[in-house]
Order: sequence, then C-alpha cells, then structure tokens
Amino acid sequence: MNRTIKNILMILTTVIVIIGALTIGLSLFAVNNQVEETIVDPKPMDEVSYEQYTIDLFMIGSVDNVNIDTLKPICHSFDISLYGSERFDSHIISDIGFNMVSIADSNKNDINKYADSGVMYPNNIGDNTDSYYINDIILSLLQFEDDHKDEMIEDIKYAVSISDVVIVCYHDRLDHDMAKILADNGADIIIGMDDDMAPIEWIDDTLVYYSLGEIEDDGVDMMASVKINKTISDGVANIEISQPRADLLYTDHDILYTFDELGEEYNDIYQKRVGVINQLDDSIVVGYIK
Repeated sequence: MNRTIKNILMILTTVIVIIGALTIGLSLFAVNNQVEETIVDPKPMDEVSYEQYTIDLFMIGSVDNVNIDTLKPICHSFDISLYGSERFDSHIISDIGFNMVSIADSNKNDINKYADSGVMYPNNIGDNTDSYYINDIILSLLQFEDDHKDEMIEDIKYAVSISDVVIVCYHDRLDHDMAKILADNGADIIIGMDDDMAPIEWIDDTLVYYSLGEIEDDGVDMMASVKINKTISDGVANIEISQPRADLLYTDHDILYTFDELGEEYNDIYQKRVGVINQLDDSIVVGYIK
C-alpha cells in the first residue's frame, strides 16, 4: 500500500513539474513575442505634423477685339489667372487683372514691360530662371513654340529640380505624342495655345489641355480651371493636380457672354462644344467656373 502511494506521489510530482515547465516556457515565449510590439511607439495624432496648401489656377487663351468685362470678376476670384496668347495685349493684363502671362516667341520681348510689375511670365524667357513661390507652393512656368525636343526636355528637367509644379504652355499645335514627351519629362499641367478649342485629357498624372482656343469676334471658346494641392505630412511633401474644369464663352458682335447668360436656344451649340472637350475624357467637368 505504501509503495502504491509512493508511486502515485511520484506520478503527481512528475506531472506538476511538467506543467510548471510548460507554464514557464509559454510565459517566456509570450514575452519574446511582445518585444517587437512594445518597441513600436506610434506618435500621438496631435503630434503628427500636417500642412496643406492650395493654388486655384484659371486659364484662358487669346482674347481678340471683344468686350472683356465678363472676365474681370472671374480672374479676381483665383490665386493665379493665366493669359496665353499669340499676341501681347497690354490692356488685357491691366484691365482684367491677369497675373500670369505666356505669349508666342515672336512677341516675347514685349513681356519685359511687365518684368518688374509683379506679373509672372515664363522662366525660360530672357534672364528669368526663378520659380514662383505662391501659397507655399513652388511653381515654374515654361513656354515652347516648336519641337526642339532636347531643349524642351532640358528646360523641363531643370524646372522639376527647383519646383513643386511645372506648367508648360505650348504655342503651337499640340498632339498626343508631344504632350507625352512633355509629361514623361516632368510637366504637371500642359496648356496648348492653338487657335481652335481642343479636348482635355490625363496622361498618367499630367493634365493636358490640348488647346484653350482663341476668343474672337464671333464663336465659342474655352476657359479652364484646376486646383494644385500640396500636403506635407511629417516633412514629406505630396503634390496633386485635381478638380479640372472647363467652361464655355460665347462671343457675339464683340460682346463676351457665359452660356448662363444666354437662352435655351443656345443649348445645341453648348452641347456640341462640350462633346469636343470630353472627347478624350468624359470625366472632365464642364461648367461651374465663376
């Protein structure tokens, strides 16, 4: 009987020792697994550095021999109002309030009249190689008129190195192949300055306006707007081009109208031109530029 009790006690002792060993082992395993978890010390949300900046950009092509009063309140509601033209019309700058201009090479010397007036003009004209600092966003404006690709690529790459955003105005007929070259080398917004209004599309993250057109005595042309967004999170900057819009202007006997001012009899004209704008990308919003 005593031997039986001893055997039972030995068995119980062995079981207790095994259980104890397993418990200690599991505890050590858990502690080891917690090491990596306790190393991570996420920064409280109120200590994360986050900043956001925006530029509202308005764009229009050449305005020729029309009443320009319609554009004044629109231009003044944007951070930047860009006027792109084949000619330099000084009264457009002073009377409407455009603060950024791009003109064809044949008249580029005229732009020097505004070099000290606060009007922004392309970085690759004359001695102007500085970028512009607007709402804490660094912006470069370039203009080209022909397909000297090597020179264009060199200018764009330099602008990319000193800027957050590179805008390219192309004073010639702009096709997809040329736009792709400009986009692949760093242009963020490309604006064609041909006579006839043309579609808008995205090439990857680059927004391309193939042509804003030329607002003449009689016809329909485009004005456009876009947001440039810059966010900085813990010192890391991110740039986004967003909310591209286009709107239409109608000129009749030298008077410029928005289509909101016209009657329903102009709807067919409006819808036909909307089809041109959305030909390559039907997500582009037409309207709502005020």
